[in-house]
Amino acid sequence: MDSIITIFSSLAWYYKVLLLFIGTALMNYFVNVSISKLHKFYSEHDHPIKDILAISIKPPLHFFIIALGLSIIIHIISFKFNLGLTRKIISSRVILGIICIVWFLMRLIDKMEYHLSHNIRSKDVKIDKTSLGAAAKIARIIIFVIATLICMEYLGFSISGILAFGGVSGVIMGFASKDILANFLGAATIYLDRPFKVGDWVNLREKSIEGHIEKIGLRCTVIRSLDKRPVYVPNSVFSLVAIENASQMSHRPIHETIGIRHEDFAVLEDILHEIQSMISNNPNIDSKQTCSVNFTGFTPTSLNITIMCFTKCVDYTSYFAVKENILTKATGIIIKHDAKISQIPNIQMPLK
Repeated sequence: MDSIITIFSSLAWYYKVLLLFIGTALMNYFVNVSISKLHKFYSEHDHPIKDILAISIKPPLHFFIIALGLSIIIHIISFKFNLGLTRKIISSRVILGIICIVWFLMRLIDKMEYHLSHNIRSKDVKIDKTSLGAAAKIARIIIFVIATLICMEYLGFSISGILAFGGVSGVIMGFASKDILANFLGAATIYLDRPFKVGDWVNLREKSIEGHIEKIGLRCTVIRSLDKRPVYVPNSVFSLVAIENASQMSHRPIHETIGIRHEDFAVLEDILHEIQSMISNNPNIDSKQTCSVNFTGFTPTSLNITIMCFTKCVDYTSYFAVKENILTKATGIIIKHDAKISQIPNIQMPLK
C-alpha cells in the first residue's frame, strides 16, 4: 500500500487526475454490480429488510463515490495552482457525507414504512397506520434537524447562538404563527390519543363534516365525504369539537317498530314470543346485549311492537343484510298468525 501511494505521489498532476477519473468510474461500476447482485439475492431468498437496505443505499452511495472522486481531483488541482481551496474542500466532503447519510436514512424510512404497511395488510393483520405514519414523520424531522445543525457547525455558524436566537425569536414567531402551531399540536394530539386513524369513518356534527379519514398530515387532515369530495380540516379543529368514530363501534343497533291491527290482539303474545325466539337464536345478534321484543303502545290504528337488539357486525353492508333478515322473518311470523301490518315503521338510519 505504501509503495502504491509513493508511486501515485510521484506522478504528474494530470496523470493523477486521469487515474482518479478512471478509479471513480470503476468503483462506481463495482458498487452498482455488487448492490444489484445483493438485491437479486435478498429478493429471491426472502430477506426483505436486507433488500430494503441494499435498495436504499444504492443512489446515495453512487453520489458519494462520484462527489468524493471529484473533490479529490479539485483538491489536486487547487494544490497544484495554489487556489487555496483545501479547507473548503475538506468541509464540503463532510457536508456531502452528511447529505448522503440523510438521503440514505430518508429512503430507508420511506421503504420501511411502505414495506410494513403493505406486508401487514397482505396478512390481514390490523395495523395502526396513523401511528406508523407519525413515527416515520417524526423520524424524518429529527434526522433533518440534526443534519442541518451539524452542517451549519461545519460551515462556521455558532449553534449555541442559533439556539439562543431561537429562544428569543420563538416568542415572536409563536404570536405570528399561532394557527400553524395549533395545527401542529393538534396533529400531535391525534397521534398520541388516536381518536381515529386512516380509514375510519368519523362525524364532526358541530362542523357538519362526515366521511372517511383519508390522510393525517402535520397541518390538516383529509376527510373524504360520502359524495367523494375531499374536506381539508385543520388539525386544531379536532381539539375543539366532539368526534364520533363509527369505525370503533363494538355493535350496531337494530331499533324498529312494527304496527299490527287492533283486531290481531289475540295473537299478539304469540307473535312477540316467536320474534323474540327468532332474534335470540340468530348467530349474528349478540345475545349478551339488549335483546328485546315488546308491546310498547297503541296508536289509533295499530298495536306497536318494538324490536331492540345489537348486531355483532359493524360494517354497513353486513349490518343491513342482518337487519333485512330480521325484518323479513318478523314479517313472516306476523303473516303466519293471520295478522296484518297496519303501519309502515319509521326508518331510522343508524350512525354509519
